[in-house]
Formats: sequence, structure tokens, C-alpha cells
Amino acid sequence: MFARQNSGSEKLSLHDRIWIATQIYAAVHTYFGHWQAVRDLDFDQEFQSYLDQIVATDDRVAFDLATLELVAKLKNGHSGFNDYWLIDNHGQMLGFQARQIDSSWVVTASTIADLKRGDVIRSINGQPFQDFFLSVSKYLVGSNQREQQVSLTNRPYLFPRSFELETSNGRKISIVRKGWPDNEQYQIGVQEKDGVAYIKIPSFRDPKLEEAAIEAVKKLANSKAMIVDVRGNTGGTTPEGLLARLMNRSFRWWTESVALSAGLLKFRGVLGEHSDLFSYGGPSDPEKDAYQGELYLLVDEVCGSACEDFLIPFKDNHRAVIVGETTSGSTGQPVPIDFGNGMHLGISARRVFFPDGSQFEGVGVAPDVEVHTTVEDLRVGSDPVLTKAYALIREQNGQKSH
Repeated sequence: MFARQNSGSEKLSLHDRIWIATQIYAAVHTYFGHWQAVRDLDFDQEFQSYLDQIVATDDRVAFDLATLELVAKLKNGHSGFNDYWLIDNHGQMLGFQARQIDSSWVVTASTIADLKRGDVIRSINGQPFQDFFLSVSKYLVGSNQREQQVSLTNRPYLFPRSFELETSNGRKISIVRKGWPDNEQYQIGVQEKDGVAYIKIPSFRDPKLEEAAIEAVKKLANSKAMIVDVRGNTGGTTPEGLLARLMNRSFRWWTESVALSAGLLKFRGVLGEHSDLFSYGGPSDPEKDAYQGELYLLVDEVCGSACEDFLIPFKDNHRAVIVGETTSGSTGQPVPIDFGNGMHLGISARRVFFPDGSQFEGVGVAPDVEVHTTVEDLRVGSDPVLTKAYALIREQNGQKSH
């Protein structure tokens, strides 16, 4: 993991700008494993345009935005650029999160008194909010537009320092971005009722969360059914131990490809400019002490990366019933580059497919039972996805009783 460094300089020398740019160019051509998704991208031409931009000014914000835009052209959720200086100096919190639901931008969380969950945002500073999103989407990485939409309010530096939101009912709310988030502290949620276990896993970034989830599965092993909720989980490290604890049948890992790099340059006339090396994961046997009861996995469009790695084997062999929304559609193994001044680059070297070879990147894991949270659900605090899972369990056990 990168060490956080905050260079105080708001200017970048020409030497530093060119040096960082050349490292980005080399990393993309050496490691990037997703060229098949951007067949029409002329990266060399885009890079020349990028050079014109960064040579013209020594302003660090301008450099960051130009670099964000360049890397976003790769259209890959696991290839991105980050500058902690930009976050530390221009990343004051919005105070709310929002995403698109039924073509409307809807508040999903808020610490602002006048802005509530379920509020529909009509405009920002008089501009339709969707138009604002489209104007800044060129800076947002994503393997599809849905992933860009989910990430928008997690990039506060793309918003004005102060602005006015108008909601669908005509309320106008003035917001001044302020403060920075504390280090995220996650913990799993566990409960059991009437023989049904429920485990909420908000992240896989801390190994202790997976360990706690495994212990919960062990403790609740006699439950007739288990619901594992990974909604909102953006990933971390693939939870192979948890998967093994829940998997009671043979399963397959994903198919994946990586870019053929410098060692095969002389074959590019035959293989093509961007050729890939594929590997196919064979079947794995279940552990003898794996959980044997019914399994339900709750998912949403925020679930990505290691969260999706976790889901893919269950989707492939139908061990679990997956309930909710189609997931993010982005995973991979970014090659990290630390520029030593607070700037970092990650280039995804691995392109993942479903075990049968079908497309995953930009597509995501579709639920077996599709359930969407509506604006009204957010307003009243209901959870239709969890409610549906409990209903499925009742139906399944009713059938068994006949």
C-alpha cells in the first residue's frame, strides 16, 4: 500500500511533469491488460494532446486534472491516478452521497440537516445535475458509465468549493465543502433469527473483517439459511478463506488474461499490437467443513473488485442465490507506481472473465433475483433486497415442508 505523502508545492517543474508523464506512458504500454475494451483508442495521439496540456502550465491542479482525464480514457475501473496533494488541498467533503436511481440523482447518505436520504437532486448551481455529471465524467475512471456514476460523489474535488443544490420539490440548499474524512472504521454485522443467519460485510480491505466473517459462519454453521450482505463493499483483498467456508461444492475460479509485453515485441507483427496471454482456472474441491445450509448473497452496483471476485464462483456453480442489483463490473490487479510526491498510478494488468470465458469487465455479476431500492425505499428506510431474501427463504422452506 502506498505511503501517504503530501507535497506542499502547488507548482510542478517541467522536469517533474515530463518525468511523470513518461512513466505513465511506459506503464500503460507495458502493463495495461484491457486493450480489447478500448479498440478505438489511439493512446499515442491522446498522449501527445496530454503533453501539450501539461507543458503549457506548471499548475498542479491542471496537471492532476489532465492526468485524470488521460487515464480515464482507458475506461477501466482499476486503472487510475491519484494525488494526495489534490485531496488534501481540494478534497473537502461534500457531506452527502448520491447515485442514479431510475434516471434521477438521489441522495443515498447525508450529514447535511436539510438534505435527506431519498431527496432527488434536480440541479447544482442552476445546471441540471446530470449535465454536471457529464461535464466531469471525463475525469472519472470506470469500466462502464454506471461505475463512474457511483464514484462521482466520492471525488469531491470535482465539485465547486461552495454550491447550491435544488431538489425536485424546489428546495434550495447551500453547501460549503469542509473537513476531511477520518480513517474509515468498518466492522461486520451479525444476527440470527428463526434459524436464519445474517452477516453484513462492508469491506474486504482489512483482513480482520474477513476473519470475523469466517468466525461468524463457523458459529452459525447450524443455521438452516445464511444471508451474506456485501452491498456497498468496494473490495480489497479477495476473501478466499471466506469463500471456502461457504462453498459446499466443486467450483471454478475466473478466466483471466494479461498483456504480452516486451519479451514478445518481435512477434507483434504476427500477434497484433495488443495481444493477450490467457489462463483458465481449473475446478477446486470444497472443504469438508464448509457451511452446508442455504446461502443468499445480497449485492448492489457498488460491489466491485474483490467483492466481485468473491461472487464469481457462486454465480458460476449456483451454490448461492444472488439477490439485488448487477454489480460494478470491474476487477483486476493494478501495477502500482509511486512517484514519491503524493502522486500514484495504478494500471490494471489483469482482465478477468467468468469461468466459462464470457465477458465480465464492464458487465458485472447479474443477480439471480433482481431487486432495486427505490427513491421511496430510501425515504422511509425500507430494505426491499433484504426483505426479498427472507421471502425466498420462507418460500424455499415451505416447499421443503410439503
